[in-house]
Amino acid sequence: MCRRLDGLPLAIELAAAQLAHLGIADLASRLDRRLDLLVGGRSWDGRSPTLQSIMEWSAHRCRPSSPLGCFGGSRTRPWSRYHSVRYRLLETVRMFAAQQLATSGATHEARCHHRD
Repeated sequence: MCRRLDGLPLAIELAAAQLAHLGIADLASRLDRRLDLLVGGRSWDGRSPTLQSIMEWSAHRCRPSSPLGCFGGSRTRPWSRYHSVRYRLLETVRMFAAQQLATSGATHEARCHHRD
């Protein structure tokens, strides 16, 4: 379960809270919809934090130059003449970015622009 949630502490905490209502197998089968599924208790301002709302809050503070939703897996980039660095996009972040890209209507354009 922790691996499927990319080891993200908030996602794990919100998933653990869902175990009171769902069994472990039922929760695991629903993790493909984790952005909407993982909801916490009421916060100080009366709203229920969701993984979706936290990702939105973070995305508004850090706009990437490329639409991350069209990427998946990992990429290797040269770091120097002799070394390269491998980057991995967390599945939870990719799911959020793909959802945002679809909402904007730019999925096809972004995939064409960034295809391998």
